[in-house]
Amino acid sequence: MYFSASKKLLLLSTILSIVIVALSTNTSNVTAEEEKAKIVGTVHMITEKIDLPKNLEVQLIVLEETKQPSSISSSVDKNGNFEFMVNTSERYNYIPLLIHNGIRYLSKPQSIQFSSMSENKQIRFDIYQSTSNLSSIIIEQTKITLMRLQRSNTTLTLLREDSVRQNEQYIYTGNESGYTIRIPLFENTLDVSAEGEYFSEFKIEGNYLITQMPIRPGLNKVITKHIVSYDKDQDYYLLSIINSFPSNIILVEIPDGFVNKIEFENSDFWKKNTTEINNASLLIFSKDMYVKEGQITNLSFVGLSGLNNPHIFSSASNTILAIFISLILISIIGTISYRKNS
Repeated sequence: MYFSASKKLLLLSTILSIVIVALSTNTSNVTAEEEKAKIVGTVHMITEKIDLPKNLEVQLIVLEETKQPSSISSSVDKNGNFEFMVNTSERYNYIPLLIHNGIRYLSKPQSIQFSSMSENKQIRFDIYQSTSNLSSIIIEQTKITLMRLQRSNTTLTLLREDSVRQNEQYIYTGNESGYTIRIPLFENTLDVSAEGEYFSEFKIEGNYLITQMPIRPGLNKVITKHIVSYDKDQDYYLLSIINSFPSNIILVEIPDGFVNKIEFENSDFWKKNTTEINNASLLIFSKDMYVKEGQITNLSFVGLSGLNNPHIFSSASNTILAIFISLILISIIGTISYRKNS
């Protein structure tokens, strides 16, 4: 068994990966004396009864087509104000960035580009006090989608989406454990990849996928894709769902026709609904009740042997790719790989 972790991305290359710049330039219109304008900004401490920190600095990443990214900086004054004097040519795109207590913040708006008008641009940063107290964090919903069934090699592809909410105006940065979120791997995991917010990194530690991704006030999304093996002879797979924080809702989505039946522990707590995607039926099972941190929710997929007819979801169809891509766009990708030798 082994796993490989993707190398840390440099800051500028990461920003390049999250910003798609489509610029067209007419070099005949570029003059030696380019027009200038200001990017004027403010920094606000949102956490109540906490003063704005001193010695803050804002970095401005400068993206210019055909050239390597560069950066300039501006100090934030005691009132939270800062400014940059920049070129207003449409060839430039600007990404403001602030780092406080090791937490990276993007501005509102996140990128700036000037038009033919040279008016000043206004931006702002909202920052928060860090905390190691996790008592105000819950998982609003955990959704597991059975995305793919490969009977040829007896594997399932499961997409897990955790909606993690921080109810206080603090950023949770973890405690002595060294991580903020710990997601247990499913049974018989062969491969797993993860997506969180920008700059987040994930790694395998034992039977867990862990990350130091900061949990910000409001809703945070963590999406993991698991490839697992099932027992061909016994013809079933036991799905054990464990949450790292208290949870309110668990959803399990299964394309109709993938399995002969679903078996639940405490089936009285589960509700069944059906929806359609591109004329394909999708079964949705929901458990709407409080689940304690670390509590196990078990269900079994029974009858995976191929007795059912092939289904639109049983291959990497355009439909599934569209669903997966739309989920990826929620957040910026940080990926790890975990593989078991066959």
